[in-house]
Amino acid sequence: MTLAIVPPPETSASFITEDPISLIDLPSWDRYDISFSSAEAAERLSSTFGIDVIRERHLGRPPESDADTPADRVTISWLRRMAQDEAEGQRERLFASAGTLAEINDLIEIAPNFGRSLQVVRTATAAALHTPTPVRIPPLLLLGPPGIGKTFLATRLAKALRTSVTKVDFAGSTTLNPLGGSHRIWRGADIGHVARALISARSASPIFLLDEIDKASRASDGSDPTAALHTLLEAEQAKEFLDDCLGLRFKADECVWVGTANETASIPRSLLDRFLIIDVASPNADQMRSIVRGLFEEIARSRFSGWLEGAVSDEVVDRIRLVHPRRARRIVDLACQMAAAANRTTVTAWDVSAAERLLGGDTR
Repeated sequence: MTLAIVPPPETSASFITEDPISLIDLPSWDRYDISFSSAEAAERLSSTFGIDVIRERHLGRPPESDADTPADRVTISWLRRMAQDEAEGQRERLFASAGTLAEINDLIEIAPNFGRSLQVVRTATAAALHTPTPVRIPPLLLLGPPGIGKTFLATRLAKALRTSVTKVDFAGSTTLNPLGGSHRIWRGADIGHVARALISARSASPIFLLDEIDKASRASDGSDPTAALHTLLEAEQAKEFLDDCLGLRFKADECVWVGTANETASIPRSLLDRFLIIDVASPNADQMRSIVRGLFEEIARSRFSGWLEGAVSDEVVDRIRLVHPRRARRIVDLACQMAAAANRTTVTAWDVSAAERLLGGDTR
């Protein structure tokens, strides 16, 4: 399938909105064909499994499947979903707005130890906003100690860019090909994270958080679960990425990749060369002040919206700023619960002390 991108006319403005919008209503330059169509999936169902999805539609419901294995049933389920895809395999492209840029600037304020990596994202977003072209973020590898907020960063970045995030945990993974799926002949076969995200999400640019790449373990047959990244991190090659379970190719060249690792010694040089590697240090005490305030704002907004109000005091922040970021999040979460349970709308130093006592002496 050949991709044709039509440039937007000068009078049109690219936009991103939090409100649900139909892909059908988007102009052609805001849509991206991720290389499957309803007809293609229907043909695959018919030729491989003898399933006529057009007939199923007339019946009003699919008949019971006579697939022999769980892997076949998984494949049929996803192919049927693709055959019924109203957007015909098209997904929203990642265009920026002034609001997107503002949210990334806010994220730099509340996660100052990620300043370098977020400046890369900010530059890509500003370039897309001014051009206008889709946001293109180079594959990032965040190198630093555990528990400093890498998952938090990816989640907030997805929110700012109005896209989804998929976490792929490589630590101890025994899956042969977690990104590209496994063929139906294998026991426990399933589709890969890439196909799953592109089929399920509205965006052609889901974020993939590749957690602890340095801890990826080779399978007993010598296969490497990170091998697919050699294709996915090269835009031209990613335009024809094969999912082994579905036997279909997807255009994954507009996906966003954020890897994390504690060190690089165990990561192949051929893979490191495809990343922009950024060292992320544990935040210092001053940076932790911003992080702690950001944690309070995030938890107050997401879990206690309309209840907890106002900025937390310096006394509360200073009690937490010297602990590890992972423990700080636990303290903040419990302290907010303490305040709400006591029918108070502000968090006090007493709430923090009570949270610390509950968590015990572990400072991790």
